[in-house]
Amino acid sequence: MLNRPSFLAPERRIRIGRSGESRPVTAGRSRVFLTSGSTRVPMSIVQAVGFDLLVSGTADWYSGQRVKVGLISSIPMVELKIPGRVHWQEQKHSEAEFGIVLDDSLPEEFVVREPGCERSSLRFSTHIDGTLHWLEPHAVSSSAIVVNYSRQGVCLKSSAAPKIGTEMRFAWKKDGVETSITGVTRWMIGQDVGSLTGVELTNALGYAIAGVTVNPARTSLLSPQRCFRETQ
Repeated sequence: MLNRPSFLAPERRIRIGRSGESRPVTAGRSRVFLTSGSTRVPMSIVQAVGFDLLVSGTADWYSGQRVKVGLISSIPMVELKIPGRVHWQEQKHSEAEFGIVLDDSLPEEFVVREPGCERSSLRFSTHIDGTLHWLEPHAVSSSAIVVNYSRQGVCLKSSAAPKIGTEMRFAWKKDGVETSITGVTRWMIGQDVGSLTGVELTNALGYAIAGVTVNPARTSLLSPQRCFRETQ
């Protein structure tokens, strides 16, 4: 289930300190190797939990690119490889950050969280303009912007929003082709310039907003776990 704190601000909370500024990449971060074809690049792990991996480094990956993630186990010389796809990127000074959705969820040994954060997935900032549609009880449409997304859903900013529990559809155009996602509103917070609405998706995972479709059926390589439940 989506929890309100995960969507309270349009900006991504990953790597945000008390001062509100991004923390620099440190040498003490765990290393991971990303491979695509004959290219193998070492990266630093920023956060890693569930099916989500956020890494930082110097590379030229693109959204939708298939990669293999190499994680070094505590057992010497053992490397666990998990396939995944790049779905998000952002330039950070001389390095870039990349969001990767994995085909299998991470074993607990490789989980890296921000202090005090118990979320089972990461969220990523974005800006997708589109239209929100719902029935309440008649047809209503409102312009809206997706300001961030996670595996379970999206956060929308709009001047009007459906009531909690309402089924809705968000449609947008990419390269002239209309795409849409459907879901159920789980919370809403009013603002002077509109409202923020948390939506749990029902027809896709949140990566769809970035144009990446993944199979939701697989779970941890080492131990079964439910992959859609947010920490309460």
